[in-house]
Amino acid sequence: MAPVDRDARSILLNIFLSIYLVPLLVLLALGGRPLSSLFIVAACSLVMFQISRIRLPSVEFVKVSPEFFLGAIAFLSVILIMMLYFFLGFKYFNIDFREVYNFREDAAENLPSLFSYLSSIFSKALIPLGVVSALLYRQPLVVLGFAVISLFLFGFTSHKSMIFYPLIAAIIYYSLSRSIDYSKILILLVAAMAVCVIDVALMSLNGPDSVWGWYTSLLLRRALFVPPLLDFHYIEFFSNHPLIYWADSRLTFGLLQSPYDLTAPYLIGNVYFGDDTGANTGFIGSGFAQAGLFGALLYSAGAGLTLALLNAHGRRQGVAFISSVTAIQMVTMFSSTDFVTLFLSHGVLLSFLLLGIIDPPQLRQSATRQTARVSKGARPF
Repeated sequence: MAPVDRDARSILLNIFLSIYLVPLLVLLALGGRPLSSLFIVAACSLVMFQISRIRLPSVEFVKVSPEFFLGAIAFLSVILIMMLYFFLGFKYFNIDFREVYNFREDAAENLPSLFSYLSSIFSKALIPLGVVSALLYRQPLVVLGFAVISLFLFGFTSHKSMIFYPLIAAIIYYSLSRSIDYSKILILLVAAMAVCVIDVALMSLNGPDSVWGWYTSLLLRRALFVPPLLDFHYIEFFSNHPLIYWADSRLTFGLLQSPYDLTAPYLIGNVYFGDDTGANTGFIGSGFAQAGLFGALLYSAGAGLTLALLNAHGRRQGVAFISSVTAIQMVTMFSSTDFVTLFLSHGVLLSFLLLGIIDPPQLRQSATRQTARVSKGARPF
């Protein structure tokens, strides 16, 4: 069922297949998970795949030059780092992966709540967009600057994923910039997992307290296996307990009373892990928590429409550009947030607004070359 077209939809759906469905099938086969959960995931995936085929127009607003846009992102990113320093100083600054959980909560408690949203929006929407735009302009110093900003974001917030987002955006862009072929991304993913084999082998030789094993924990455990595992937990729990019906969401304006004292992520964390873990999951599990199978299918349709709109922008602004700047947000949609929360807290709504005003450099260059050919009597195509 996976599409093989050379468009943004195909790239993003194959990412979903690789980093979500394949690990889910591994857990199903080797972890004794119920087949009923697989049927729910399969139905939701099918709905998303089919809805995403709808051909939508891209959203276009007033045009802003990419040069100005790139400068604005860089300026605002520096302002954010300065504000984080103003509130926190270097008291909670940490770049040691092993210590993130010792610093994260203290840093969050000493920051206004607005900064949790700003950090997420900058790391998942603005900085990847800035990195890819800088690559298009061949400005390596600007790319390096965004990498440093991401390092500071990680240091101040202790959210380790923030340091990887610009790297992932750059890798996807470079993989697709010459030819739209998902196999390049897949080869890199397989290579990254092959390193896990070496990492685990070295950990087994040196013991679990050695420096080895953290890479596998981040990539294989946290990024690939935890999201589908959490979806299994969500489906299992809310199949046997009252549903939430968006009682915790701003959509209901507080008119509905949740049957639980905790929000869904902390409820699942408490039930299945026995602590205050925020077990965030993607559109399938979170949709099921809201309204059962109907909620999961509704979120799946919304995910499909989101991909269809990104595909429309890919036709106008370039597949490599759109796929690379939105991949992080789509992975977040697949694996770690409620679909409604995705648009405000993780910057998807902002991304659509920005894509509606930015004019990618390669399109302007192509238009310039085409105009030159027409002026010489060449027939445009």
